[in-house]
Amino acid sequence: MIPKLLAPDLGAHLKRSDGRSLYDLLEGVYGLTEAREEQLLVSRAARPQEEELLGLLHFDWVVEVAGVSYSARQEPIDRFRMVFVAKSFAFRLATAPAFAVEAVELV
Repeated sequence: MIPKLLAPDLGAHLKRSDGRSLYDLLEGVYGLTEAREEQLLVSRAARPQEEELLGLLHFDWVVEVAGVSYSARQEPIDRFRMVFVAKSFAFRLATAPAFAVEAVELV
């Protein structure tokens, strides 16, 4: 999900896209550059609709990955949620370079 206020005509750009990624469009057209992202991974029992969509047995488990991407000004620019079959899930994490992290002093 991307706030319509930040990218009001994104749908039109996606239809005309020449294969560029969503983040290339956000940066090139709207000046929205992802500076950091927060993600939460949760392993849980699948919900009935997920069992049906993913072809799971009753009581199978899934991994839900949800997150928010932020601009350099700490504004949320997108939010996402994905569900994967737990028995075939792999996750790779890369951290941001130190210069991309800003410290803020609270007074």
